[in-house]
Amino acid sequence: MKTITLYTDGACSYNPGPGGYGAILIFDGKEKVISGGDKNTTNNRMELMAAIEGLKAIKEPCEVDLYTDSAYVCNAFAQGWISNWIKNNWKGSGNKPVLNKELWEELISLTNIHKVNFHKVKGHADNVYNNRCDQIARAEVEAILSSGTNETYKSENKSYIGKKVFVEIDRPIGFKKEKYNMIYPVNYGFIPGTISGDGEELDAYVLGVFEPVKTFEGVVIAIIHRTNDDDDKLVVVPENKKYSDEQIRALTEFQERFFESVIIR
Repeated sequence: MKTITLYTDGACSYNPGPGGYGAILIFDGKEKVISGGDKNTTNNRMELMAAIEGLKAIKEPCEVDLYTDSAYVCNAFAQGWISNWIKNNWKGSGNKPVLNKELWEELISLTNIHKVNFHKVKGHADNVYNNRCDQIARAEVEAILSSGTNETYKSENKSYIGKKVFVEIDRPIGFKKEKYNMIYPVNYGFIPGTISGDGEELDAYVLGVFEPVKTFEGVVIAIIHRTNDDDDKLVVVPENKKYSDEQIRALTEFQERFFESVIIR
């Protein structure tokens, strides 16, 4: 039985959002690159797809050393998660359905063809092949973004971007939402006289103000569009202040972690 080395990685912009995967097969000093993408996916799905498509490219049963920086993929096999999921009728912790079941089943079927040894590597470090897979996956994401096929994420409120708005703050910094044991680290409010997808006023996160305020006037730099809730949240900052998508994610995660969303600029 031949022994093949397989490196895999997945990437996703916004998560969920446009995603890509990359894999590199190595055998007898030769390499084969596999890649692909999806305009509406998640990082975990792309990690799975990288492993699936890499294994599918092997034409005969082989022993495969598969290297991934995804604990999600590696631990499912190494720590016996899959056996437990199957035994529990594809239910995970809290008796919740396991996500991406169809991809897991496809990956399992491939591990029945090949003898696959899963190895966890540190991502974005000094592993040359892992870094190459990351670059390949991100190139697929960029191709989707540049092609305009992510139009799914357009928002009817996009016209607010770049405009000044007045925000009435009803949840200032330090506000505690008892039901969820949530304390607001930023000022949060609404734009009077507007209406959002949920029938209420359009809500807004105010970033760049570090004390509780009752009202605020600033510039909209982005929209958090909830893809599974048909709702938008404006991101409002002081004039000439800038925040990256990563910073916006970090500052709004306390509340947005309950939803799937994309950031629109």
